Amino acid sequence: MNRKRYTVTAADGSQAVVLAYSAHGAREYYSQRGLTIVRVERGDYRKKARNATIKASGGFRIDRVALADAIEFLGLTLPVDIRFHSRVGNTNGIHRFRKNRHVIMLKSYLKPKDASNTLWHELTHARQAERALSRGERWQDVTAEQRNYPYSVRPIEREANEIANSKWNVLLCKPS
Repeated sequence: MNRKRYTVTAADGSQAVVLAYSAHGAREYYSQRGLTIVRVERGDYRKKARNATIKASGGFRIDRVALADAIEFLGLTLPVDIRFHSRVGNTNGIHRFRKNRHVIMLKSYLKPKDASNTLWHELTHARQAERALSRGERWQDVTAEQRNYPYSVRPIEREANEIANSKWNVLLCKPS
């Protein structure tokens, strides 16, 4: 029998995810640690899609012409794939460099300005990956080394935030 993910909600409203064989096992795990459990649901709350009312507060479409201009401005030469997700969590975007392609994931329910800033941030990571590649370094090694620093002072994150928050950035995303 395989363990499954369960979302456990405590009396104070906090949620946690546990791997367990049953809902009873998930409840017992936290009850033994002194928490009062009010609800156990199968699945991982961090991966559930946002409901329609939350999605309605955002929503955008990418301006492909502005995106092409941004890619040219940043000097990117490798393909950029943009994908969307609606998972819960505090990360608005993710850049991955795989098989000589940049894959950027964005939350689909962001407001256009937030989506645009996030896209600029992730495109900057794409530029950093290509810069590392041109120096003969692996992007995975660069990011692994950066994890030695707190997020707010990582050099790659500081550069990405500076570019994302620049006043001259054009909006890459429009309301849908």
